[in-house]
Amino acid sequence: MQNKAIIFDLDGTLIDTIEDIKDSMNKAINVCGYDYSFSRNEIEMFIGSGEYLLVKRALKYLNVDDEEEVLKLRKNYNQIYTLNCKNKSCPFKGIENGLKDLKNLGYKLIIFSNKPNTEVQKVANYYFEEGLFSCVRGSFEHIPVKPNKAGLESIFMDMNLTSDDEIYYVGDSKVDMETGKNASIFTIGVAYGYERKEVL
Repeated sequence: MQNKAIIFDLDGTLIDTIEDIKDSMNKAINVCGYDYSFSRNEIEMFIGSGEYLLVKRALKYLNVDDEEEVLKLRKNYNQIYTLNCKNKSCPFKGIENGLKDLKNLGYKLIIFSNKPNTEVQKVANYYFEEGLFSCVRGSFEHIPVKPNKAGLESIFMDMNLTSDDEIYYVGDSKVDMETGKNASIFTIGVAYGYERKEVL
C-alpha cells in the first residue's frame, strides 16, 4: 500500500518564530559586546540554514569574520533562544486546522527543520497536540543541514518511505525549494513565510 506523507519546514512555514529569533539574537549580540539591534527584515536574511550560519551571517553583516566570535555568539544565542523560544512565536493562522484535515485524509505529517533537534522538539511539543506528527526532526551535528538531502533521506529510512510513495515537501525559503529538488520530491512553497514569492 502506498504511503502518503507531507514534510513541513518549521520556521516560516508552520510557526512564525521570527520575533523570538530576533530578540534572542539581539540579546546575544549585545552580550558578546556588539552595540547593535537587528531588525526583523535583517534577521529574515540570515535564517534558513541552521543556527551556525544564522550567527555567521549576523556577524558578517557587522563586518566581523572571526571563527572564535562566531562560536561565542552561537553559544550565547542558543542559550538565550532556549529560554525565549516561546515568548512571541505562534502557528500561522489556519495551520492547526489544516494539519488536522490533512491527517484525517491519511497523510503522515512530518516536521523537518534546520533548527537544532532539541529546539524543534521543544517548539513542536509546545504548539501542537501530541500525536499530530508522525515524525519531528531537527538538525544533528553528524548530518549536513538543508539543502543537503541527507536529512530527508534519513527520515525516509526511519518512516519506511520510498520513491513510489506520495510525498510532498512544504517550505517557505529558497533553501527549502532546493532541499525538495535535491531529494526529487514534489515541493510546495508557501508565500506567507519569510521569503519573497519571486524567489520561491
